[in-house]
Amino acid sequence: MTWRDQLLSASFRGVSFKYSEVEGAGGRRMVVHEYPTRDEPDTEDLGRKAREFTIEAYLLGDDYMAARDRLVAALEEAGPGTLVHPYRGQISVMVRDYRLRETTREGGAARISISFVEAGRAFAPQAVVDTARRVNAAAASARASALAAFSGRFSVSGTSFIRLAAEELLGDAARLRGGLEGIAQLIDDPQALGQAVVEVLAGVGRIDDIRPILSYGADARPVPLTTPSRRQQAANQAAVIRMVQMAALTRAAEVSAETEYPSLDDALKVRDELTDK
Repeated sequence: MTWRDQLLSASFRGVSFKYSEVEGAGGRRMVVHEYPTRDEPDTEDLGRKAREFTIEAYLLGDDYMAARDRLVAALEEAGPGTLVHPYRGQISVMVRDYRLRETTREGGAARISISFVEAGRAFAPQAVVDTARRVNAAAASARASALAAFSGRFSVSGTSFIRLAAEELLGDAARLRGGLEGIAQLIDDPQALGQAVVEVLAGVGRIDDIRPILSYGADARPVPLTTPSRRQQAANQAAVIRMVQMAALTRAAEVSAETEYPSLDDALKVRDELTDK
């Protein structure tokens, strides 16, 4: 097959035309930085240039005017269109400009010089959700609610039995994580006590370190609600368990949003684990 056999019939937006010559232009976009007292420049490559195509088209025949009008209408239509380039096949292009020539010396003919530039594709700005920021805001709100609830429920006023039971409970919590050892000293200030739990867990940076704390209290023995002191003990136990779990869960959510996962499946696995808590 010769090169002539491989040539295509030229057209734009489905309107055919003859051609005598085609040209193309391209290259790279460059910025050349030149500095005082320095002989060598710094040439910065900004990517490929848009390819341009110039075609010398013509229309012949007794009805060339109708063909001319169809081609001109196609060239002036807005937006990209498909050019069948005789040497390069189908290309999505925009019309930069054209020049139309008709003379009495060449009756029954119109010559049109057309300049095309490749259309490429639009890169519209993409709105991206700041997941970590949203998770952090939700976690902060959840912690604030948990602290308020804890402050309203935890109390060691009353009998010494209530205080001793609460100290034992806080000792169990302290064994979960280094830094919680001194929380029993805050037993008379529920707000400070809850905040101390939050601050210690805020230093945890891995999901694996938080997992054991998420199940804190799962094996706690129910407290019989036989007396007012027992009922307060039960309320304290529930409040501490809930406070520790919420502090751990909100921190786990923050860590999960900041973690880079090997795959989407790994990320979804962590998400499902936390939402089930």
